Amino acid sequence: MKKKILTCSVFVFLFAIVFSIDDVHAQKIKRAGRQTSYPRIIAHRGYWDTLGSAQNSLSSLQNAQSSRCYGSEFDVIVTFDGIPVINHDASIDKFPIEQTNYLLLKDIHLKNGEVLPTLKDYLLQGKKNKNTKLVLEIKPHQTVENEDRAVEIITRSVKEARMERQVEYISFSLHICQKIREQQKQVPVSYLGGNCSPREIDSLNLSGIDYNYRVFLQHPEWIKEARERNLTVNVWTVNEVEQMKQCLLWQVDFITTDKPIILQQQIKYKLNNIK
Repeated sequence: MKKKILTCSVFVFLFAIVFSIDDVHAQKIKRAGRQTSYPRIIAHRGYWDTLGSAQNSLSSLQNAQSSRCYGSEFDVIVTFDGIPVINHDASIDKFPIEQTNYLLLKDIHLKNGEVLPTLKDYLLQGKKNKNTKLVLEIKPHQTVENEDRAVEIITRSVKEARMERQVEYISFSLHICQKIREQQKQVPVSYLGGNCSPREIDSLNLSGIDYNYRVFLQHPEWIKEARERNLTVNVWTVNEVEQMKQCLLWQVDFITTDKPIILQQQIKYKLNNIK
């Protein structure tokens, strides 16, 4: 009888040790996951830095999708007659987009030969891979009225495409960010300007700060402050390896880059070298 009790005790003891080790191991993995599951990668103007592509082209979105980026960022401006087109600058081929009807822009070609895409084109391509977020930057427009109009047209287009859960919004215009938040309480909206603290962004009920790398060099404390306020932190545009390494040390949520494959390699290296 004593032998059976002893055997049972030993078994329970060993069982407890095994589960204790597994628990410690799980905690290490959990901690490592927090540090290395992030940052998630956002391709800046799509993954365009490859043969046959161009910034803000449909192929750049396709490349971001096939490269398994978390998201593909792109820029949207609304034409005079209310068509949202994908372009970074306020003008294209000397046509000021806000003051030009789409008919005069629709046949303009990008550097890779594609025609100027519309938001509708982008949403259609985005639907083909729901795992890739569409990080939609609404560009500042010339007047508050035009910004309100742009927000209305763009958010309506997203809703009509039934892609509200796949689209996230960013803007350099604080007014645009606030306007989106007025209309949609839950959609992710982050500010790009770099001149507001996390406390200020939190008071506006926005989702996060999406600032240039240099801003965080000047205000590294904003990363901790944002985390304490449950705001997301994105850094742009991070193309140098040393900058990537610094962002990994900061443990930011997202990195926007023109070099998503190189960033993937840096994250993989860090994962493989966790102690």
